[in-house]
Amino acid sequence: MGDHDLEVSEQFDDLFYAFAQTVLVRVKSFMKSIGGIPVEMRYHVSFDEGSSVRITQINNDYNGLLMHYIVTEQPWTLEEFEKCAKVLWDEGIFRLPAYPGPPSSFEDVKISLIHQLFLPIRDVIERYHTLDPTQEQLIESYHRYRNDWIAPFKRYEATIPLLNFISELQTEVTIGKHLVLSPFTPEEKTLIWNSEVDLYPNVTNPIEHGAFLRSKSKLAQTRLQDQTKRYGAEEINEELADVLTALRLTKTGDIGAPAIFERSEIRSIWLPSPTITRTSDYDVRQSGTEYSITEEELSQVNNLFVSLQGLNAQAQRGGLTVALRRFNQAYSRENDEDRIIDLTIALESCLLAGLSKELSYRFVLRGVALLADNRNPKETKSLLQEIYTIRSSIVHDGKTLPELKKDTKHNPPGHAAKKFLQQSEELVRDILREYVTQMASSNLSVKKFNEQLELRIIESFVSDKGL
Repeated sequence: MGDHDLEVSEQFDDLFYAFAQTVLVRVKSFMKSIGGIPVEMRYHVSFDEGSSVRITQINNDYNGLLMHYIVTEQPWTLEEFEKCAKVLWDEGIFRLPAYPGPPSSFEDVKISLIHQLFLPIRDVIERYHTLDPTQEQLIESYHRYRNDWIAPFKRYEATIPLLNFISELQTEVTIGKHLVLSPFTPEEKTLIWNSEVDLYPNVTNPIEHGAFLRSKSKLAQTRLQDQTKRYGAEEINEELADVLTALRLTKTGDIGAPAIFERSEIRSIWLPSPTITRTSDYDVRQSGTEYSITEEELSQVNNLFVSLQGLNAQAQRGGLTVALRRFNQAYSRENDEDRIIDLTIALESCLLAGLSKELSYRFVLRGVALLADNRNPKETKSLLQEIYTIRSSIVHDGKTLPELKKDTKHNPPGHAAKKFLQQSEELVRDILREYVTQMASSNLSVKKFNEQLELRIIESFVSDKGL
């Protein structure tokens, strides 16, 4: 930084410090008029291994005091407040989101800018629990916020708790392009669960307390949000959807990830921090069978992720969009009949693509042929026929799964239905995995792939008959 730049920076420091001093004098006077600093009562949840403790905390509500002062006194009408905001605006210190329409003028955003100027002041009095901070403390806070205001991107730390997931991995492992799998520590849980989301009325925690407590692992990512654009977590949500699909296609278990928790070190009135974003997996069952995976199996997960990403070059992912969506939706169903319906639709969407007749026959034929190298054809045929028949009975006759899968006297109630559901899910998993990997490597749509599959069936028949 040259001498001139240093001199200008010091002028801005002096300007902000004078502004902050004026604010604090007026706030302390306002505080006396309302009977002192308001207090807030908050529930603080401390997580420990296998348990959690909820503590009632009563703290000075400095943020409430500042907000009450701003709303009541409307400081943007005062000349010294407007001067500070105007100088920083003219010098390009503030960066606004690029909304449609003509560029904003100072008058358009004056109130918002003064709100923004209160943030480093609030940061200091909350960190040091005083309305009489030192000049050094105020300037240090202003510098951190100023650097954030002029930066083109805002840094966010994203954390995604994994539900029903266990692993012996103790080191960080990358899954997908940017997501990092690692243990979810009690300290991290405590920080995230107690985030200041209560400051944002549109934010709710979509993870049940018990599911959050049991969560042992997380996915994490550091990302940069363009400060000239509206806040959005679409990219990380899309990547997470494919990571979850790849995990579910690898093996059984009720793995889920309903929410993305994000926070930035620096608060902003333009972009939220902290925030919770619902994922496309929001409706997932939050308790169920554990999903356990090894480091070796994670290699298969990453290979499947690459294949899923490769399908994006084709319209509707080559025709697998519905099949994959229904497969994932089955993880959100509490009702077993709904799960069977979702799983069968997933099969029909790929196995019957391009067909209008001989549906039940081709449903079985294509499924058996697709898995012939990995599964016993007779067992595959029998299970596919049963899935097709049972789904029809559920949909058309209103039957329940326990009615259709009777228990023997040697088994506990519901055993047959549960076993059938597990077998059905595993079969759908195997079939979809074959479609994803083979379609991605051949760059074929599901219809074209099925045509080649039937040609292979005919060639196999001709070879067997010696024709």
